[in-house]
Amino acid sequence: MVENERPAETDALRSNDAAQHLRHHGINAVKYRAVGVDDEIADIVIEECRRLGADLLVMGSYGHSRLHELLPGSTTSRLLHH
Repeated sequence: MVENERPAETDALRSNDAAQHLRHHGINAVKYRAVGVDDEIADIVIEECRRLGADLLVMGSYGHSRLHELLPGSTTSRLLHH
């Protein structure tokens, strides 16, 4: 999870729910937290995956429209491209 210096309480709860859901289905999910701002998220996620030696990244994506999610420069687009 990449969050601001002062994350909203609901953000932490949602990421906990996601990890618990995956563990309930037999996936050894671990939540990691990194701090950054919106335009750094893709780079932070990539660097954290490298640092951890991760071989799988599970990620959610949302936007105002499906087109928005895949626009060049969006976090989703940058991660999928990489």
